[in-house]
Amino acid sequence: CVLSCGGFAQNLATSGCTLELPSFATNAPNIFNDRQEQDLGDALAEMEESGLHLAPVAVDDQITRIGERLLATLPPTGVHYRFRIYESGEINAFSTAGGRVYVSRKLIIAAKNEDELAAVIAHEIGHLMTHQVAIYFTRLFKMRLGVTQVGDRADVFAKFHQVMSAPVKSQEEDNEQKGELAADRGGMYAMVRAG
Repeated sequence: CVLSCGGFAQNLATSGCTLELPSFATNAPNIFNDRQEQDLGDALAEMEESGLHLAPVAVDDQITRIGERLLATLPPTGVHYRFRIYESGEINAFSTAGGRVYVSRKLIIAAKNEDELAAVIAHEIGHLMTHQVAIYFTRLFKMRLGVTQVGDRADVFAKFHQVMSAPVKSQEEDNEQKGELAADRGGMYAMVRAG
């Protein structure tokens, strides 16, 4: 579905209509400020990237160029975004806290044009702008550890490692559909604004 949105965004961008900035705020608890969310992203990357076959970082790669163009249309944030390509047999993309967006090379090859690729990257940026991973870990920290605040980088890393080794609780459900819709709203806004 997201891959087919590129043409729609192009038509909307050239139609002359205005688009209201979606709210990236949520009423879900989030104990992480931008710096702490960046630290959480670093802890997640340490774990995630060890299992990924990441492509070498290029000076001016396509996904970074697209990502930066999309980010330029959104409110500024204290989070530093990174866009990485990984090798996989799956057509997929995902994001983690701290502004990390991962796109499989197979997805890049499968995209019919740059607009389709931009739609996927915009969707992943939408997840990050709405702090969905930080909100998820806020809930995990509270449920598994009873933690309701985090401190410096060392504290975030220590609590992250504690929560990852703590037993899973039965009530750890996530409202994924609501998060997907929020990511779509933010992503669509960025795509239209970026043209």
